[in-house]
Amino acid sequence: MVMLRLKLVRSFQITLRIFVFLFISVCFTGCSTVTDVKDATVKATKATVNATTKIVPFVGGPDSGVIRTVSLIPFKNETIFEKLALEKVFEGMIIKYISESCSGVRLLDPGSPGFPESLKAVTSSAGIDNLTMADKGREAGLNAIITGGILNLSLAQEDEGILWFRETKERLQIQFSMEVLDVETGAKIFDDRFIHDIIDMAPEEIQAFKTGQPALFGTLTENLEKLAKDIAPNICNAIMSQSWTGYVASVDGNQVYLSFGKAIGIKSDEVLEVHDLGKVVENVSGQRFILPGKKIGEIRITKMEDKFSIGEIISGENILVGNPVKFKR
Repeated sequence: MVMLRLKLVRSFQITLRIFVFLFISVCFTGCSTVTDVKDATVKATKATVNATTKIVPFVGGPDSGVIRTVSLIPFKNETIFEKLALEKVFEGMIIKYISESCSGVRLLDPGSPGFPESLKAVTSSAGIDNLTMADKGREAGLNAIITGGILNLSLAQEDEGILWFRETKERLQIQFSMEVLDVETGAKIFDDRFIHDIIDMAPEEIQAFKTGQPALFGTLTENLEKLAKDIAPNICNAIMSQSWTGYVASVDGNQVYLSFGKAIGIKSDEVLEVHDLGKVVENVSGQRFILPGKKIGEIRITKMEDKFSIGEIISGENILVGNPVKFKR
């Protein structure tokens, strides 16, 4: 009888040990799995931002040292936090980090003295089609136009843990957009939407979001700055990957006035090609683009001022206002 009891006790102890071992193993596996999922989400988000565009800039071309003139138009805000003006914060961060990371770009923002008059009434939410936007950009002598905005702020839920230890965690998601329009063709050379997760938020920050209070502003600003810092080099690459293009501003006999000045790095006596306006085409979704035109002549730069240049026509006919001007290749 005593032996039987000892066997039962030993059997119970073994069973208990096995149960405890399995419980601990599952617990740690579950916890580590949740952590891995979190880490993977963050890494995937960062990878999405950093791998948005893999464009290699021209190296050693005739226009590799020429400054591209780019304008940024006011961003849009489609979130419930309109009063916090988060789009202005994001816009300012983009301006800051493009200026710091892209020496080949001269960025004109809505607050700068040289901001084009033709774009002063335009915002990212104005509903202007890409071809009209490109027309305004060529009038201003731009190479590209940057648009963007914050599309949404929302709470997402995620279950963590196992069995009776499971709990629901809430995190904030920011959805935003960035686009860069090439003004010669009207095509988007950078176009993407991003979703960024803010994890490990304090309960009071979650409550601030739910009640629409500005206590969340600091956290959002920090995350918007990180996103802007990550995305700015990709925008720079997209802009610098396109060949530099200037435009004919006016024609007077054998003399042409051009939309660019000496500040971009072109010198007097440079010979440039003039191309025709190109053909407008429309895709299946109704968007219109301009196909790059053929070479129709050449001009020689005879005088350069800060904001414009003067050239003489050395070959070609029917050179008109708006004709693209490019380096010889």
